[in-house]
Amino acid sequence: MPPQGILMYDSLKVVPTGARLLGLECFSAVNLWTPPGNRGVFGGQIIAQALMAANQTIDGMDLHSTHCYFLLPCDSRKSVTYAVERLRDGKSYSTRLVHAIQDSETIFTLTCSFSMPRGNSGTKRFQREFPEDITPFRDAYDNRWNDHITVMSDFGVKIADTEENRQKFFASKERPLTAFGARPQEGKYFNQRAVWLQPHLGDSRKLTPNEIRAMIGYMTDTQAIATAGRTIGLSADSNPKLGMVATIDHTIHYYPFPEGYDGTQPLLHVLEAHIVDLQVGRGYITGRVYTEDGVLIATTSQEGVVRAQAPGVKPRRETAKL
Repeated sequence: MPPQGILMYDSLKVVPTGARLLGLECFSAVNLWTPPGNRGVFGGQIIAQALMAANQTIDGMDLHSTHCYFLLPCDSRKSVTYAVERLRDGKSYSTRLVHAIQDSETIFTLTCSFSMPRGNSGTKRFQREFPEDITPFRDAYDNRWNDHITVMSDFGVKIADTEENRQKFFASKERPLTAFGARPQEGKYFNQRAVWLQPHLGDSRKLTPNEIRAMIGYMTDTQAIATAGRTIGLSADSNPKLGMVATIDHTIHYYPFPEGYDGTQPLLHVLEAHIVDLQVGRGYITGRVYTEDGVLIATTSQEGVVRAQAPGVKPRRETAKL
């Protein structure tokens, strides 16, 4: 299994500052990570930390949806404050608005809704079926180096298949999850990407259900908008090459976890591009998050910048932001 370096809980963690900003409860990030080649902190981490801050202002309710916008890049060398605004506290639903602030500027906003757990009002349930032609988690895990080369190309970065690069990849401990392809994005799946997501939790305490939902916020921003670029053939090897991908907004709707799911098991994120238009430089994708046993526990949608490289301009790979 992956080397245990940075753990997921440490990447999610925020702590109360004890101060208020314009009357709002404030929390600060403990850990910020900028992926190699990115201008700003990984967008999924900002999503997750904002949700963790909102979670601390809620008691007895389950997170059921969130919608967020990335406004400015986040600098990992500087502190981030998450200011939580209580928009509504009701008997059945409560809503929070989280402002991520750095250098006195709002760099990110997130709205999330919580609901009271419901009793069993019936047994009927419909969900989209678990997708076909998926490589089982263990088999896909063994092929993750080759998948890494493909994924980095989808972000406009060419990785040489050398033994030195291979060893560096397998020794890396900088990410709190391992992500790798579960099915090639080609043929009839040309506009789809299926990704196994395995968090690194180590021996840290068990996550609460709402913390698991925040973790899903982190993981589902992985490889997401790159699906759109690949759909129209943009990569590090294409002509023209991929110039830029960056998330604009991200939405998640959560559904009940099956019995026994505690966040330690791998999840499958199946992404599908619906439109990519280089004239406006944007693409839109949706996703479905399944447990390894095939239970659908979340849906996602994301719009992002997708641009081809202009002649003489160096490619940019970003998750945050414009």
